[in-house]
Amino acid sequence: MKKFSFFSKIIVFALIIAINLEVLPLSRAENLEPLELVLITIDPHKDTADIVWKTNYPTRGAINFGPTPEFGSRIENVEYSENHEMPLSGLQQDTTYYLSIDAYDLNNRQLPLSTWAFITSKGEDNTLPILTNVHTAIVSGNTAQFVWSTNELATSCVYYGKIMSNLDKNSCNNQLVLTHDLVINGLERNQLYYYRAYSKDDSDNGAFSVYYNFRTNFVDDVDLPPLEIYQTYYASRMDDEGITSVNIYFQTNHPVSGKLKWGVRAQAKYDNTIELPAPRSSVHNIHISRLAPTTDYIYVFELKDIFGQTISSQEYIFTTVGDSGSEQDPLDDKALDYDQDGLTNGEETDNYGTSPIKSDTDGDGYLDGVEVVNCYDPLGPGKMSICPDPTAGQMMFAYHKPRVSSYQIEVNAANEIRHELEAMFKGPFKVSQSGWYVLVNAYVYGGYPLESLYKAIVHGGKTVHPDIPFSAWQNSPDYLEHINK
Repeated sequence: MKKFSFFSKIIVFALIIAINLEVLPLSRAENLEPLELVLITIDPHKDTADIVWKTNYPTRGAINFGPTPEFGSRIENVEYSENHEMPLSGLQQDTTYYLSIDAYDLNNRQLPLSTWAFITSKGEDNTLPILTNVHTAIVSGNTAQFVWSTNELATSCVYYGKIMSNLDKNSCNNQLVLTHDLVINGLERNQLYYYRAYSKDDSDNGAFSVYYNFRTNFVDDVDLPPLEIYQTYYASRMDDEGITSVNIYFQTNHPVSGKLKWGVRAQAKYDNTIELPAPRSSVHNIHISRLAPTTDYIYVFELKDIFGQTISSQEYIFTTVGDSGSEQDPLDDKALDYDQDGLTNGEETDNYGTSPIKSDTDGDGYLDGVEVVNCYDPLGPGKMSICPDPTAGQMMFAYHKPRVSSYQIEVNAANEIRHELEAMFKGPFKVSQSGWYVLVNAYVYGGYPLESLYKAIVHGGKTVHPDIPFSAWQNSPDYLEHINK
């Protein structure tokens, strides 16, 4: 059986050898003392390790090493000697490595095999976190949700204010995470805010994002609809190895955090809990594996939305399949939205010819439902010949929204846009009359921040779409390519 020992510092193994003073004839291996390891020293560093070992007879051989007990790398020493020094290089910092010595003496006797382990040091970390995909996921009259990612575990902060040069407020979370999700409440309605995201790793290396801005909605967060779970269903399957699993899909009318609690129905208790992953979202897919086949399970949700509303759901039931290779098909229910693209299964197959299991049928980067709502063909480029109107009887003005009740709101917005853009351009700027209307509508109805309007003028409209709202266009290739240029 292999022996395992772990090292975090310089580790020395001394093997006390009882030496027989009787002179043995070296010509006969059977008369020799057993070949043994007298000493091994492992000195790990950040990306190297110094290995020193000694045997009681001259030997030559190799060191097998790697990040798993199966090793994967090997270095050899062809010189016969009792003393060996073999450095290892190209190692990863803060990583456990395993090694063994494969050595033979002049009589071709093999050294007994053992395995050791050591950990390379972490080293000095001077690398700043990299912040990506910084955006406001939800903006209402008084609330904004900020989401971004980092390439290493780091804290979360948003610095914000009404003046770009004076971000006098902040909201922070010191938990080290990769996906960052902060919600700020108490904002002023119809107010332009500037912000920067900030993350710091556990070595105190911190980095800011570039400046962004957003505008809160015209209406305060009053009379908000209560938090609601308006669609939930499941799909169970058993793979060829007999492992039974289920995916539970559900949607809420607001982004939520919380948990799903579940258990076997016959036991009448929820003895398992799954926390919803970050960031908070309105669309959810929870996977549970290694379930019993042909069994009823119960589950409930305990949720809290970004506005502070909470809900404890009713009890739901799912039943696992019982045959290997079988799978329940939720596509049979035409009222469900299996791929969660905004269109029900029935609408996809019967009305638009899109795929009910592929959220972006034509692969252009936009959900089928987003394209349909904005009268774009979900099967390819161009507009639809007939535009659907889910708000029948209501005249839509821009970005599938009715015109504001007072024309003065548009006038005030236009004046504010011109004032802010002149400050950003440091003087007058040029834009066509039709282009100016697009920018004003994008600002008032499409939810586009001022920075998008500024970059649209600079880059010929790439960061503003005349029909698709900012919530969808901010993830488009054109927007992502040009917003930070």
